[in-house]
Amino acid sequence: MGKLIRTYEPQNQDREHQLAGLRLASFQRRLGAFLIDMILVSVLFMIGVSFFGGLASRLGLLDGSQDYNFQLNFDNWYGVATIAVYFSLSHFVGKGKTVGKKLLKLRVVSLKHEKLGFWHCVERALGLGASALEAGLGYFQVIWKKDRRATHDRIAETIVIDERQ
Repeated sequence: MGKLIRTYEPQNQDREHQLAGLRLASFQRRLGAFLIDMILVSVLFMIGVSFFGGLASRLGLLDGSQDYNFQLNFDNWYGVATIAVYFSLSHFVGKGKTVGKKLLKLRVVSLKHEKLGFWHCVERALGLGASALEAGLGYFQVIWKKDRRATHDRIAETIVIDERQ
């Protein structure tokens, strides 16, 4: 296993040469940003379930005879959709920053393009599911990979940089 590097080293690409020397985000800071975002998306999910559940009940779409248990996780389509929409839109609208990344001064940047396109943001958001597979080892690759890229970073061809001075 090679020495862990603290700056991004380009792999013979013009865009990558532009990124040379940028400080890569640590696992701890990335985890902190992710936890902040998951708390926020959970709150938004609960507000949405309360609003739409109440609306559906008033419209007679839900009856009181069944117990509806909506959970935010990767085991159901609406949990995956909520997480994917949150991270896709947050990265796109925030130009590589979700609320958590903004608070911790981190940014996602593309290895191929000057700015993140909407599709890159969707790929990266859906890639979070791939990172969660196999007990979350896709996330932990940030610790031992020299380029500090998780599975979802590889899928979307991105890196996460630390913007602190």
